[in-house]
Amino acid sequence: MAENALSKCPLFAGLTPEELTLVVGKARQYSVPENHIFLNMGVPNESLFIILSGSVCIERLGTETDIELRKLRSGE
Repeated sequence: MAENALSKCPLFAGLTPEELTLVVGKARQYSVPENHIFLNMGVPNESLFIILSGSVCIERLGTETDIELRKLRSGE
C-alpha cells in the first residue's frame, strides 16, 4: 500500500519500484488520532510526513481564534 501511495506523490513519482521499496523500508507509518497536534511552529523537525489516508489541517493557533491555513489530503 505504501509503495502505491508514494508513487502517486510528485516527490517520488520518478522512482523505480525497487527505489520505492527502499524508501518505504526506511519509513515509519503512524496513525494519528483526530485533533492531535504532532508538529508545532518554531520547533525544529527532521521528518517528512506523507498523508496516506484522511486529511490534516494546518492551523495557526491564536490566543482567541485558530486560523486554518490549509487542508492537506491523501498524497500530499
